[in-house]
Amino acid sequence: MAKIPVTKRYYEPIPGESHKAWLAFCVYRDMGYGRSLDRAWRQVTGRDGRHARHWAMWSAKYHWVRRCQAYDNAVMKEARRKVQDERALRYADMFESFIL
Repeated sequence: MAKIPVTKRYYEPIPGESHKAWLAFCVYRDMGYGRSLDRAWRQVTGRDGRHARHWAMWSAKYHWVRRCQAYDNAVMKEARRKVQDERALRYADMFESFIL
């Protein structure tokens, strides 16, 4: 199987990925750090038990784990940026009187 590079486009379907596989990936991705194929499959189907075999095939073929790692990294980077921006504003307000 050819290696598909993971880019910042983890949020887009990979060429050849069916719409059903893409939607399954989105559910899996959006589960966060506790994600699993079984939990995602149960969420989509409402059935108990283990995921269908084609979910495991989709996961391997379309690099779900690596794409989720890229997604998680992007979410954490955005969260850190937001905290840093808020901290900078707070310090600017705090030290405004010393600057003026």
